[in-house]
Amino acid sequence: MDITVVIPTFNAAPFIAETIDSVICQTLPPSQIIVVDDASTDNTYEIVTNFVKHSSVPIRFVQRNCGSGGPAAPLNAGMSLVASKWVALLDHDDLMLSNKLERQSAAIIKHNSNFCFSDYKMLGPDGTLTSGLSPEQRRMLIASREKNDDEYPIDKSTYLQSQALEPGIIQSCSNLFFHIELFHRHGPFDEKRSAIADYAFKLAIVDHVQPVFIDTVLFHKRWHQTNLYKVSDDRELRRDVRRLALSSLQRRPAFLRNDFIFRQKLCAQLCENGYRCRCRGLLRESMEIYIDAVATVGLSMKLLMHLVKWPAAVFRDTILKKTFKYNSVRSARCAASK
Repeated sequence: MDITVVIPTFNAAPFIAETIDSVICQTLPPSQIIVVDDASTDNTYEIVTNFVKHSSVPIRFVQRNCGSGGPAAPLNAGMSLVASKWVALLDHDDLMLSNKLERQSAAIIKHNSNFCFSDYKMLGPDGTLTSGLSPEQRRMLIASREKNDDEYPIDKSTYLQSQALEPGIIQSCSNLFFHIELFHRHGPFDEKRSAIADYAFKLAIVDHVQPVFIDTVLFHKRWHQTNLYKVSDDRELRRDVRRLALSSLQRRPAFLRNDFIFRQKLCAQLCENGYRCRCRGLLRESMEIYIDAVATVGLSMKLLMHLVKWPAAVFRDTILKKTFKYNSVRSARCAASK
């Protein structure tokens, strides 16, 4: 199978050598690696150039003159150079396990699919590995399994539900392996939503894929202080992810109307998120979630109860916090005076 690996980079010097090595060492090497640098200010250029000279896999290195602030623009630049039928994306700090491309290409052929993703592990700064998928995400995917196999197709309804209820289920662009035609028809990656451009793409292709899930860890996603999600504004990021998912559902009213159980789950999930934000003092975000919920699933009894209780709950929380702060200050003063 003819595969191209596309890697967008920015100030990737601490990680890019290991990342490229993980691609070169694949049991099924790609036909080409395309690295697109988004105007890095560190020595990413020198590291990648050295690989270009000595790599056993052809590497095409492209440098952009000005930074875009996210991976979408370099991804689009790299995708425009792809000549193969199949593409695997990889973040500049993530690591492919040695059999990733071989397993995914075999699954694509076996199930006659055009899109594949897998389980993964989170790699911490100290080298510790933790599970990538949460128990709920795993349960959602396993529900599509018809027999005891570690790779199986996911029906479109489950795929859409998983993306709406659990956006992290296909975490990062490193978990995307797909036919180039999907990008030609439903791309490019949205440069205005660069931090979640991969998620927007996954929602855009919902009606045009037969996803295959491989229930085996095939890559490690690094977690560190310079992750894009960490340096982005959390509230805006959560809002964009939520509204992307909900707008995707709103474009499919028949799906929401006909699947009562999913509608109830979605309503419960949004109510829970709104409640958690309120408890954390994120009042604006809490109300935004409730408003988005009403626009998507309508004013259910559960939502109505949350909205009716919201003002009194906010007032109660405010009073409790002020009382706690007052008592803490008073206790500190009393202790100091003794």
